Amino acid sequence: MLRVAINGFGRIGRAVFRINEERQAFKVVAINDIQPNIRNHAYLMQFDSMYGRFTGSIRADETDSSIYVNDQVVRFYSYSDISKIPWHNDEIDVIIDSSGSSENLMLSHQIIESRLVSHIVVTNAPKTTVDKTIVFGVNESSFNYDEDRLVASSICDVNAIAPVLKLLDEYYGVREGFITILHPWLSYQNLLDGLASSVSSSVHPWDDF
Repeated sequence: MLRVAINGFGRIGRAVFRINEERQAFKVVAINDIQPNIRNHAYLMQFDSMYGRFTGSIRADETDSSIYVNDQVVRFYSYSDISKIPWHNDEIDVIIDSSGSSENLMLSHQIIESRLVSHIVVTNAPKTTVDKTIVFGVNESSFNYDEDRLVASSICDVNAIAPVLKLLDEYYGVREGFITILHPWLSYQNLLDGLASSVSSSVHPWDDF
């Protein structure tokens, strides 16, 4: 089973983790997030306003910097420079970078070149070069395991419309069109779940998650 690390444990990172816990497509063995509060990350995994309560067991252990999910240990790191993380210690095959950071994209090139991991998937649509952008339902058959090592999964809007648009174009043909996007508020804007430290108040310690 692939050994996967998630870099950036916000809305997308936690969603990937939850979905994989149901499907068991790979094994998440490490998480990196610049916010070091492990207990807060575990809490946000356990209680989610969109996905509901996590059905398994989850607890944070600050003594060994780990989160235990259904008694499986997930190592937790808090590095701003992802090229400094000892990925080889956890025998990582693939990193899912859900941080949205352009700096992490550049560091991903270094990690790939140094052979620390086999592949990196970024969950956005970077302007800088990746080996390939893959949208499932559109072009996943073009993925080349040996050549496409730094892959983008594009953005939510594209993943929502591209598979449908591809079918419409194949069967009927599309000349032009308009798309209206109703975008959700982002977690750091504090209308929904987010780390306690992201709340915009300098006078409250926010220990009450």
